Amino acid sequence: MDTASNHVTRLLVAKGLRAFGDGYVSLLLPLYLLELGFTPLEVGIVATTTLLGSGLLTLLVGLHAWRYHYRTLLLAASALMAATGAGFAVLTDFWPLMLVALVGTLNPSSGDVSVFMPLEHAVLARVVSDRQRTAMFARYSLVGALLAAAAARRPILLDGFATGVAALVACRLQPALRDYLIAGHRSAEPAHNHVLTELGLEPLLDLRLRLGEGSGAALALPLIGLAARLHTEMRRFDEAGVDRASQYPARD
Repeated sequence: MDTASNHVTRLLVAKGLRAFGDGYVSLLLPLYLLELGFTPLEVGIVATTTLLGSGLLTLLVGLHAWRYHYRTLLLAASALMAATGAGFAVLTDFWPLMLVALVGTLNPSSGDVSVFMPLEHAVLARVVSDRQRTAMFARYSLVGALLAAAAARRPILLDGFATGVAALVACRLQPALRDYLIAGHRSAEPAHNHVLTELGLEPLLDLRLRLGEGSGAALALPLIGLAARLHTEMRRFDEAGVDRASQYPARD
């Protein structure tokens, strides 16, 4: 059991760190290529090629991975990822970068579409018991999504207990994630209140829901949209032509 727990911990850490890096790449890669003098069309072509190459490599590994040990494949994928980063750092011409984008593992989408995902899924399915498998797969996906969103500087709306636990795990890997978290609601699950306290979050709604399917976050989403519109669209007194002095006449 301890061995399985160690495997799961390593997978979650690797997934989280990789997702955090992917989130930054989704922001920095276009800026970097534009700084090199590429046109917006060429930047789009490079980004599309990275996705195409990752998809083809994932398909190839899926067809032949059973012949090799998973550890060997994961190490090879890690070496290829490092080589891809080095290639983008050293090369500056369009066609060499296109070749690196095609055969490498760069991910400009802030979502895990690389060869790592099917390999880690296979390992996770082997080391986790049947009873825990669904929860672990959910935690694996959520931790990666949360850290990728934070690295891409996107706010994260949490729903109930399950997403809160995943956020706790992700915050252990990257404490700065807390700055991007928004608690949609407090559910009727007693443990959810402890999770929110640990995260230092005050929920937008406290309706004691226990419905699942992201219902609490869905109810809180319009509030966030309204707050954003008030912040960006509401005019100031001077913009609306309102005289502050006329609104508060002096008293005798």
